[in-house]
Amino acid sequence: MKQLTQFVLFILLLLSTAYAQQMDITWHQCLGTDESDYPDCISKSENGVLISITVITDNEGISNYHGSADAWLVNLDTLGNIVWEKCYGGSGGEGFSKIINLPNNQYYLLGGTNSSDGDVQSWNHDSYDIWVVKIDSAREIIWERCLGGPSHDSRNDAIATPDGGILVLGQITYPGGDISHHYGGTDAWLCRLDAS
Repeated sequence: MKQLTQFVLFILLLLSTAYAQQMDITWHQCLGTDESDYPDCISKSENGVLISITVITDNEGISNYHGSADAWLVNLDTLGNIVWEKCYGGSGGEGFSKIINLPNNQYYLLGGTNSSDGDVQSWNHDSYDIWVVKIDSAREIIWERCLGGPSHDSRNDAIATPDGGILVLGQITYPGGDISHHYGGTDAWLCRLDAS
């Protein structure tokens, strides 16, 4: 019983020491518009962090806005200052859920779209598609590709492949379009794209 009491006291001492440490905010930054904005993901960049936020309105300080909802990429330096920013999308709705760093300050952006204009030139399905975008160091689109079938397709995750391509994990509900097999209900769908 004495050992149990000593153990409990030891744990309480550890917890009180851990909670007694003061955490200071070194910097903070508020980003967005005068409407509701939706933060999606964050990744390291060549000079700080890269953040994707879904914005639903155009505002001062936001470039390349297309309408409805766009994926707004913001690069912050290590002090929280905006280095660059740019919207990607079309007249429908877009959002990115994953940013993947590549060599030479290039990035894969994994998201979704229901646009067929603006930055979205490969949309060829009848609903919400998985959208993969590759951008260069100047934030220009190298290529973009819509993936999916005739129903609402969602993206779950992605990784870069050793040869510079991308492996995308999504969720599908119907066959057609890029989807050759469907087992019923909701299926997991794995799709690999090469670097070009």
